[in-house]
Amino acid sequence: SSAASDVYKRQLRQKPDAALPLSPDYAVAGLQDGSVRVFDAQDGTELARITAHQRRVSDLLLDGDTLASASWDGWVHRMDLSVLHTETDALQKAIEQSWGPL
Repeated sequence: SSAASDVYKRQLRQKPDAALPLSPDYAVAGLQDGSVRVFDAQDGTELARITAHQRRVSDLLLDGDTLASASWDGWVHRMDLSVLHTETDALQKAIEQSWGPL
């Protein structure tokens, strides 16, 4: 989406290696450093940064409430997106707890 593209330009100052607009409210980007970042698509606030991989994130896939990230490190990790409904203060911890290999 264009809102997600604007978020990436403002926050990352680079094009992400993998990007996925989740909804009008959230956008996700996978980067060269192996991190997956969750943004508020409206104001660009970074809600969570997960160090998911040792190498570049190559792809993101959304299946229902599950987000999967693939990387050049050979791993695929998954996240339960229902944690995005968690209060902002607890969001980072909730995401880290739900992240893991498939």
